[in-house]
Amino acid sequence: MTKNILVYSIIVTLILPLISITSVNSFDGDSNIQDAVYDYPYLYIADKEGLKIFNVDILGDTIREITLVGQYDCENIIDISINSGLYAYLAVQDYGLIALDISQKSNPSLYAQYNTGIGGNSGLASTGNTVILANSLDGFYLLSVYHDSVVKYGEYTTLGAECFDVLLDFEFIGGDLQDFVILTDYNDFKIINWTDSTNINEIGDVAGYSFRYNSMCWGSQGSTVCVASEMDGFAIIDVSTRTNPTIAYRSSSDSYSDVCVSSGSGRVDAILAKQSGFDIWDIRMPNSPTKIAEISVDGKSFSQVTLDNSHYVFAITKTGEIFVFDIFDPTNPVLLDFYRKPFPWFTIALVAIGILSVIIIVSFWVKQKKKTDIEKTDKLPQHEVKSMDTQSLETEQSSLKEQTLTNSEKEQAQKIFCWKCGSPNKEDTKFCISCGEELIRKNG
Repeated sequence: MTKNILVYSIIVTLILPLISITSVNSFDGDSNIQDAVYDYPYLYIADKEGLKIFNVDILGDTIREITLVGQYDCENIIDISINSGLYAYLAVQDYGLIALDISQKSNPSLYAQYNTGIGGNSGLASTGNTVILANSLDGFYLLSVYHDSVVKYGEYTTLGAECFDVLLDFEFIGGDLQDFVILTDYNDFKIINWTDSTNINEIGDVAGYSFRYNSMCWGSQGSTVCVASEMDGFAIIDVSTRTNPTIAYRSSSDSYSDVCVSSGSGRVDAILAKQSGFDIWDIRMPNSPTKIAEISVDGKSFSQVTLDNSHYVFAITKTGEIFVFDIFDPTNPVLLDFYRKPFPWFTIALVAIGILSVIIIVSFWVKQKKKTDIEKTDKLPQHEVKSMDTQSLETEQSSLKEQTLTNSEKEQAQKIFCWKCGSPNKEDTKFCISCGEELIRKNG
């Protein structure tokens, strides 16, 4: 019984720290950050484990605190869109669309979901309760999130290419004309016109487009699109003429993983994340943009960048660190604050407790065993104890006697006796030490 308790206790104390490692609310060392969206005053970040929600406390030009306030476990999130601060739409690569109720930031919960059934989901865009879900295998789907459910009311699967991401734009031309830009594989950049679920048509395609994609966003809303690529650099697509989109600018001098655009006060600036930091480009002239700032932070590799509604940039590293920059003067960004994952004191404490518990339990078991053996001996009748002692003594004496006899026999076996006088001689002696007669051996 004691042995079983010992084994179970050791197993529990060893497993407990391992469980704690997966329960700490922080990014791990290789978070694989997929997307980041800021919706005042919260920053939403998707990594390989799920959705993290941070409260960014900004007072004037001061970042007072960045705090992780909630999270939702969901693997393989590719893209995020926030609806009115109440709902988060997640494009999940191997599932489809997941809609979360985020009205309580500390406890986001599942609101609705839609399974495409084929995987390959790669991006989304939304307006209100309408979601366009891009699929790298099957085009895209028009979805409506309403009353705890998701309804597919349209789809477009005749692209003839992979669909990686979508951007929405709206124009009112004699009614509600809704356009959205589709980025397909590296050979296609298409513009699709959508007026209703049964009237979806391709109206524009960039000629000679060959650009391996990582991220895209609107440059000047409705007129340009910025595209970032780790393989092909940075491009600006002129979509002002919907039926004839063209490549306005392209540079392959750097490798970029994400792009966002800041506009206001007569400026339009593209912020692009890269391995060594991030760059800021003035894109007011789409055909001849200018790199105006190049930022690095202690060799940090940035994975995602996003903006608030004024002049703050949130740059997220691959390991989940968050750096906040003020780009009021985009030529001279200022680092305001940063968030690093908490040191895992809780995990270390549990590991130490586990090791100490094992030592205490083993020590207790050893002492208990010795005590049990003594108690068993004390409980025996006195004559049995004496008998056991006598038997032990006799056994020891017998063993000693046998050992003595054995040694004596070995000594006798190693001697040779004189044939004449009978005196013992050493085995290697040639003549008898008593009478001097030559000794005779059986073999010689």
